[in-house]
Amino acid sequence: KFIYASIEKAMVEDPSRTRRLILQFDPASGSFTGQYQLYEVDAPNVSIASLEAASNTELLVLERDTGQGEKAIIKRVYKIDFFDEVLTKTLICDLMDIRDDSGLTSAEDGAIGLGPKFSFPFVTPECLLVLDNQTLLIANDNNYPMSSGRRPSLTPDDNEFIRLRLDQPLLP
Repeated sequence: KFIYASIEKAMVEDPSRTRRLILQFDPASGSFTGQYQLYEVDAPNVSIASLEAASNTELLVLERDTGQGEKAIIKRVYKIDFFDEVLTKTLICDLMDIRDDSGLTSAEDGAIGLGPKFSFPFVTPECLLVLDNQTLLIANDNNYPMSSGRRPSLTPDDNEFIRLRLDQPLLP
């Protein structure tokens, strides 16, 4: 029923460098509803990269820092209930620590995040899509021709899409 948009970085005049705004819009009226939430990211250099509906009240929030490759630290998906008086973040997945128990990737000389401990070490994971109650699709933007998170000796990174099967369903 609603569209949600976030402010990627802190507002210039906001003294809290970790606070972001999530705003609610009504597409039927084409206007801002007046509803918003203040959301705390994990560190001042972290952006909200994507929002996706998990239910009628819950949103998934993709947070990312500015690091790539070995310097990538925060690439996480959280779940929040937009209508909670105080937002509580629940970690859904840490994109820097994904188990590859099926052996879908193999470690490679000079490559970061391939093998049994898979990671998504890109500066710009940006696209988040719920495929079903327990599966997410996440993609990076390679900022052609500048990113080199997976293979630092090569530029640019390939665009990668990962399908993640979550340990727990998004909804009970």
